[in-house]
Amino acid sequence: MKKFKMFFDIEKEEQWLNEQLQKGYRCTNISGLGIYTFEKTDKRYVMRLDYQDYLSKKKFKDYKGIYEDFGWSYINSPWLSGTRYWQKEDDDQNEIFSDRQSK
Repeated sequence: MKKFKMFFDIEKEEQWLNEQLQKGYRCTNISGLGIYTFEKTDKRYVMRLDYQDYLSKKKFKDYKGIYEDFGWSYINSPWLSGTRYWQKEDDDQNEIFSDRQSK
C-alpha cells in the first residue's frame, strides 16, 4: 500500500506513522516526494523519528549501528531531509532518547 502525505511537523509525522502501525501496516520506505510505502503485518511495531544534521558516511554508519544494537531497523528515507526513521517490534522499551533534552 502506498500513501501520499506531506508533513512539516516531525511529531505529527511520527504520530501518523504509529497510527498506521496500529492499523496493521508497517512502513517499508519513504520517498522524497512524500510517498510512504506500507506492508500488512500481524506483529506490533513502533516507529520513532530522529532529526540529524548532515552526517558523513562514517558518522552515519556509527549512528546507525548504535540504534541497530538496540533492535531498531532503519527505514530508507530522503537523505537530505535530516529526518531519520526507526522502527522495531514493540517490546515496551520504545524510546530512542534517554532524556528530554535529547528529544
